[in-house]
Amino acid sequence: MRTFPMVVLLLLSAAAHAGGAPFSCELGTARDKRPVVVNAQDVESGAATYFLRYGGKPAQPVIRDIEHSRGLDARLSCLGGKRRAMLLFGEFGAGYPHGVVLSYNPATAAFERIDFAERALPSRIYLGERGSLVVIPTGGRGETDARYVVYRYAAGKGQDEESEATDELPAAAGYTVITLNR
Repeated sequence: MRTFPMVVLLLLSAAAHAGGAPFSCELGTARDKRPVVVNAQDVESGAATYFLRYGGKPAQPVIRDIEHSRGLDARLSCLGGKRRAMLLFGEFGAGYPHGVVLSYNPATAAFERIDFAERALPSRIYLGERGSLVVIPTGGRGETDARYVVYRYAAGKGQDEESEATDELPAAAGYTVITLNR
């Protein structure tokens, strides 16, 4: 297991992002880089509609559809070292925080996308051959008394339909763990 502390998230506001070049991030490994591009369009009053392009697919709305992909205060980060992930988080749709963690799994030669809707940012992202995890501390807010909410993506199967509430961090064996310090 390797842990990569991230001291500061790269924070880009919708307006700042929309005024410049698209945000890009190279996922995968140093030998097998896979680009991901996020574009902000239709900027007005600090909000923009965000589109995501990766894996040779055409650009798609970042959250479900165009209506839900219109956001405020979007934050984008490219995280990690040997294995990388992209985090996008902001106020999308009905004013509730949503986010996406996207990674590329070289063992399965596939992108792994985890969508989440929580009030807090993830504290850890686990990347492994069997899939990926996003761990979000609850901070006593939300629908559970547990310390963490865990979102899972199983390689070859996709994202679990339900998140898991737990008081313990998932075991790190078999994963590269990216720790986000804010």
